[in-house]
Order: sequence, then structure tokens, then C-alpha cells
Amino acid sequence: MKLNLFIFISVLFGLRSLAQSFPGPVGDTTTTAVFKDDPRVDYWLEDSVQITRGYIDISDPGLGYVTYGDNAFALGESDPNVISLGDGGSAIYVLANPISDKDGYDFAVFENAFDNYFLELAFVEVSTNGVDYVRFNNQSNVDSDVQTGSFGATYTEDIHNLAGKYRAQYGTPFDLSELSDSSDIDIMNINYIKIIDVVGSVQTQYASYDSYGNIINDPWPTPFNSSGFDLDGIAILKPNQLHVTNFDHTLTYINNQLFVNGQSNKLKLCVFDLLGNKVRSEENILNGVDLNDLPKGIYIVIISGDVQVFNMKINIE
Repeated sequence: MKLNLFIFISVLFGLRSLAQSFPGPVGDTTTTAVFKDDPRVDYWLEDSVQITRGYIDISDPGLGYVTYGDNAFALGESDPNVISLGDGGSAIYVLANPISDKDGYDFAVFENAFDNYFLELAFVEVSTNGVDYVRFNNQSNVDSDVQTGSFGATYTEDIHNLAGKYRAQYGTPFDLSELSDSSDIDIMNINYIKIIDVVGSVQTQYASYDSYGNIINDPWPTPFNSSGFDLDGIAILKPNQLHVTNFDHTLTYINNQLFVNGQSNKLKLCVFDLLGNKVRSEENILNGVDLNDLPKGIYIVIISGDVQVFNMKINIE
């Protein structure tokens, strides 16, 4: 009986691991998390945010709306202060200066998850005119047959392009180039960023759905005054340029090529597609790397040294 149980558990976790197709949590070599003090952070949005509160529990409207935090907590640098959006609540950042698509990720959204597993998620949309919004394509591979409980676990590897994928002080990055085919916005002139809480219920009357029609299952209900996505802030990122301080290297990506400035040959490069498949590996990148042989698309580049690991998102055109 114990052997059968062991086999069942092994198969169960084996099947789950097969579904893990996206970059992993903070500390994993595939992670795309942006630390609040990451050198890629250019500045923090701190001018204006409009908050629309959601219910404490959308299935029990009598509990009212969340009230935890205030608007100022969603502005400026990531810190312990947050504002809770509640079930289905939203926040619209009005940018003092428009942002535009550039090489790599363009901005990162920060939430306050206390570990790598208690993940409350949100959709991210952008707009040029404040009327027409376009949502980033997103996906959840989390099983929706059984509700994730109020303090249940969600695996980062099962989540793609939903804010809240990473724990506190680490932002989920987004790349405007993914929206280049949209006629409703100008990715070179983005003036608004909207964050919308994902209602994590697997009940169809309350559920939120990803871009492929899958129910998004995250901790629910959370019938507290701090219910829903806890918004910490948004960082605007610099164009792709990596500084590997341990070896005094600077890596720059342009025209599908990585250029390396430095002396050490201790850097290793791995390239992954968005399904998590390793498509390229280089042990010594001192002379730079030409990626023109890869099919057109978006990839994640992981560069590791003896101690530090850095990553960036690139677009092969």
C-alpha cells in the first residue's frame, strides 16, 4: 500500500513538473524576477494612480469593499506599504511621461507575496489614449479542478505574464514589443498602465480567465480587508544592458547580438524560449554571441558567473 502511494505521489508530481513551462521563482536560474534594487530599474512611477476597489469576497458582497492601504502606497519605490485591490479591483497609473518599447523588458509590477508560493495575481494592460487598453497575453497552467485555498500554494513555473508571479521586492517584468501587432495602442507612446486583480475562484460565475480560456486558480477566497492583489509599485526599466559586477563585464544586446566588454571568460550563457526549452548554451561568451540563427521570437537569456546570475528578455527579429 505504501509503495502504491509512493508511486501515485511520484506520478502526480511528475505530471505537474511536465506542466511547468515558464520561468521559475526567485533564486532559480530561469527566473525573470526584477529585484527592487536591480540596476535595470530606471525610475519608479510616483505621479498619479487611480484605484477602483473590489469586494473583500465577490461571492459575499455583504462583506463590502476592501479598504486596506491608500493610493500613495502604490507610488514610488517598492517598500512594505501596499494597497489591496480586492476581488476584481483595479489600478490605473497615469504616466507623467510616456514610455516606449525598447530592447528587453520595459517595466515591472511589484506585489507583496511573503514567499515564492502564496501568489495573488493580476492582469496587466496598457493604453495610449486612456480609453483603449490592450492586455498582455497571459497563461495559467494551474489545475482548476480543485480550488487553491486561502493560503494555498501556486507554482511560479505555471504562470506567465501575470503580475504577482514573484514574491515581495521582486517585480514581474513586461515587454511592450509583445503588443506590437495591436492597432489599439502605440507601443512607442504608452501613457497608462492598468493592473486588474485576478479573482482566483474556480467557480465559473466568479472566475477570471487567461488568454487561452483557462480558469486562473489562485488563493481564494481571502475574506480579509487586505483581499486580492496587493499593489506595491511599478518600476520603469532601462534598455537591455547588463553589468556583471563580479567580473567587471558589460553586456549589450543589439541587432540580435550580445556584445561583451570585459576580460574574464567565466561567464556562461543559456537561452530559453517562452516554453522553458533551452535552445542555446555557450560556456565562454568573451567574444560575444550571435543569435541570428534562432527563429524569430521572444527568448529569455540567462547569464551566470561564479556567484551572480542575471537575465534579460530579448526579441529576435
